[in-house]
Amino acid sequence: MADTNPTLEQPVQPTQELTVLERAKAADTRKTETLSAEQAYDELELFGTEPGEYGENSAVQGMYWRFKFRGAIVTVSPEFKEAYDNGGLLGITATPTVFEQDKADPNNAGKTRKVVGYGWSLGFSDLAKKQKAQKARMAMHELNLTSQLQEIKMEKKIEAVKAANFKVVIDDAEIQKMMAAI
Repeated sequence: MADTNPTLEQPVQPTQELTVLERAKAADTRKTETLSAEQAYDELELFGTEPGEYGENSAVQGMYWRFKFRGAIVTVSPEFKEAYDNGGLLGITATPTVFEQDKADPNNAGKTRKVVGYGWSLGFSDLAKKQKAQKARMAMHELNLTSQLQEIKMEKKIEAVKAANFKVVIDDAEIQKMMAAI
């Protein structure tokens, strides 16, 4: 007797070998953290006295500053440094990073090898950003009020037109005066 139930064949998935970087990312248990101003100032330390400059082949251009943060050297923007210096830093968001970098190979002179590095990416809030956000909120509020006033005026004009007695003939100048008075 023949088997009438077709068997469903599952395609065999090739086993993929994880790279060293992928394994390091998977093993990294650090989480993104938000630190208050006091915590940020406790954990940040300026590293060096002069700014660095990104190379011409870098995706990012301009200057940067270095800080020590939780055992890592992090690069930050001049705006971050300015907020740090003037006491305007309100807090930071620290996101863990895992990356590959080339290091000199101690066993082969003149050669490099790839190693996994652990660091942090720092985002920040400061007084200048907070003030810009407040200005934007105020502008939006004013825009909403202007829009609401225009809607109210339009509704009143529509009510006036509906209430108007069109049995009396009014010329355009009179209609304009009526609309302006509303």
